[in-house]
Amino acid sequence: MSTAPGQTNVSALLDRGDAFAATDARAAMSFYQAALQAARTSPDRSTLNRLRSAQEFIQRRASEFQQSLDRALADFEPDHPVARLRLTHSLEMLKGQREIYPQQPTVFYYPYLAQRQYFEREEFDWVGELEAATPVIRDELLALLNEGADFRPYVENDPNRPVRDFHGLNEDPSWSALYLWKDGRLVEDYAARCPRTVEALRKVQCRRSARARPRCCSPASSLARTSRRTMECSTAA
Repeated sequence: MSTAPGQTNVSALLDRGDAFAATDARAAMSFYQAALQAARTSPDRSTLNRLRSAQEFIQRRASEFQQSLDRALADFEPDHPVARLRLTHSLEMLKGQREIYPQQPTVFYYPYLAQRQYFEREEFDWVGELEAATPVIRDELLALLNEGADFRPYVENDPNRPVRDFHGLNEDPSWSALYLWKDGRLVEDYAARCPRTVEALRKVQCRRSARARPRCCSPASSLARTSRRTMECSTAA
């Protein structure tokens, strides 16, 4: 047995896992998992082989558990579609097949909102009306582009703040924006040139957004791998 720092502890954990392997798979897995987490330094060959065996044991038992769970729930399906979806997603999370999506705001955490990957469009009664305005919004955006409107890089460095890299987009004109609302105030010049867009945005619930902007990505942008210029109108809090 190696006397390297931490090696004795790893071996002891593996020994405990081996002792439970034949009689208590869950206990064995807990010790094997602890051993794998504790093995932060390069183990000797013997310990490495034991760690591999422990990993295989965990994977095998996890697969057996998933199959057992699938069999137990094979004939159970909630009648309500929302309940059915929640059960399906919960089981996928349990199996490690789906991520959990907690709130991770970069600036302001607003508590008690639902922790959901997506909200369905049917939950927002304003979506259809905004989508119906897409052609006129597009026409006004194209007019701005043809007039050479002053689209600015979406991420601009602030001279009063330390420079922080934002995925390489700082001062990058290939990902640019032109604001109809900025910092909660209507930008009168551009609003006058996009009256139908402003009207459409004012009708929806997100009209209280602090910013609304047409945004453009050039084909060179890593965020828009397309063969043409991609344009979108978006709102941001």
